[in-house]
Amino acid sequence: MTASVEVPARAVVPAAGLGQRLSPITKVLPKEMFPIGHYPAIEWVIAEAVASGCTEVAVVVSPGKRIVKDYLTTCCPDLAEHCHLAFVVQPEPLGLGHALWLAREFCQGYPFAVLLPDDLVAGQPLALQQMAPVFESTGGAVFAITRELAENAHRYGRLELQPVDERVYQVTAILPRTTPAKAASQLMGLGRYLFSPECLDYAALLLDQPRTSELDDGMIFQHMLDIDEPVHGVHITGQRYDISNPDGYIAAWQRLGREKLIWSCL
Repeated sequence: MTASVEVPARAVVPAAGLGQRLSPITKVLPKEMFPIGHYPAIEWVIAEAVASGCTEVAVVVSPGKRIVKDYLTTCCPDLAEHCHLAFVVQPEPLGLGHALWLAREFCQGYPFAVLLPDDLVAGQPLALQQMAPVFESTGGAVFAITRELAENAHRYGRLELQPVDERVYQVTAILPRTTPAKAASQLMGLGRYLFSPECLDYAALLLDQPRTSELDDGMIFQHMLDIDEPVHGVHITGQRYDISNPDGYIAAWQRLGREKLIWSCL
């Protein structure tokens, strides 16, 4: 894989979740605003998107997260210099798939990236840059995967994978998070995605069907597999820091807290 392929210009950053794993603090301070050094997590993630090559970024927020929009529009002068920033409101917490569907007008029928602010990723090349060559070749959906300990399996997307190239896998099944791990460590999903525009059509189709739960990303991937659409995973280099749990947040601060924000590198 080469890193010279362009990343899609549009990126969606979902930031409307309830942050239940970090409650009660998230009842008053969204986890996206948790500081990592001098900057909140969401600014790290948007800066990563821009450094990857995205020039338009939509942040999906809930009505109760005005602080996210206020911060990004008043405290981040570098944002306006490097990208066009838009906001989409998700009135109810109906899942990641629903959040992406709400961003359909922003995406305007173009391929797009998704970056979940739960996950900060340290290392070069950036995750989306490592994924872009595979996405250009296969289309469909491509997401980052990384190796995690089996004891953390319940936190992340579980997959059946078939290797097709160095660090590239075809996804053959989406597994429940409760599926027992078969080894001490396994490749699991990470919150970086590249989607073809058709994925939003699949989200719309699923939203029209009866469900007993919110529409998450796994349902979209499973639908794609059911209709033989390509879904691939790229085992990225770089370290994931999951700030939605205390250990990951502390580790992110220790790794990134003294570093300059990536804006300084643009």
